[in-house]
Amino acid sequence: MRPRAVPPPALPALMVLPLLLLPGCSAGAAAPSGPAPAAAPAEPPPPPGPEAVALALPFDAYEQWLPERYAVEAAEELLTRECMRRAGLGWRVVPPPPSEALDPPHRTRYGLIEAEVARRYGYHPPPEAPALREFRAARAARDEALSPREARAAYGADGKGGCARQSYERLWSGGPKPDHDAYHAIAADLFERSRSDPRVLRAVAAWSACMRAGGYDYAHPSEAAGDPAWKDSPAPSPQEVATARADVACQRRTGYVATWASVETGLQKRAIAADRGTLREFAAANRRNVEAARRVLAAERP
Repeated sequence: MRPRAVPPPALPALMVLPLLLLPGCSAGAAAPSGPAPAAAPAEPPPPPGPEAVALALPFDAYEQWLPERYAVEAAEELLTRECMRRAGLGWRVVPPPPSEALDPPHRTRYGLIEAEVARRYGYHPPPEAPALREFRAARAARDEALSPREARAAYGADGKGGCARQSYERLWSGGPKPDHDAYHAIAADLFERSRSDPRVLRAVAAWSACMRAGGYDYAHPSEAAGDPAWKDSPAPSPQEVATARADVACQRRTGYVATWASVETGLQKRAIAADRGTLREFAAANRRNVEAARRVLAAERP
């Protein structure tokens, strides 16, 4: 498969890190990683649970989340087709995955929090939704089928230019691009501060006591998720599933996630109130990009 020359913007750091450092540790953390994703099952994975869907933070309004990013990608696909046609070449547009196949933004921010995921997969992340796998496969097949001439036109001789790059740049042409480094530095600092807030530490201690009462000796949810007994296992064991279910149950009893989300919400609100332009400019750049994409998509509709 030829790599896409111009992928969508990198996932925000605090979306990626919880996937790697359960439960949602920030860049400076040294928590153990959780197990690899579970293999695709015969039955589809469960939809995101209400625990994950309900999570929202003030900074959400400043980001591009998956539905918006896929809308931008869809617009880039249309612009790439237009550019390829001008060169006398074809381009098969791959539609974006349906919104119901996409995870909510904070599904893994604070680690494993969903009872149904714990019941079925333990600490292994659930498999991708079938529609998302099909989307990736269709795009890979499209790129594999490109002739050398089509590949050069689409992605340039170095794989980083061509019509794909032009389409990407066109959607950012309305003003400065967002300063991801500055924004993520603020977001990561607030996330780290929330982790060490006394209210969150008390919730962690209450969670640990709850787990001990059930026969599990962990100081922090990240220790349970990264237990060597299953950290590198290919599939969840009964012991892992039992631990994960107890973990989520203790989170609910102690208000662990609610407390952490409340603390981070407060920190983000104060950062917004004190903002000298970094957050506003980041949001404005993302908004321009999404609005440009929506104009392209609207023009395509019959």
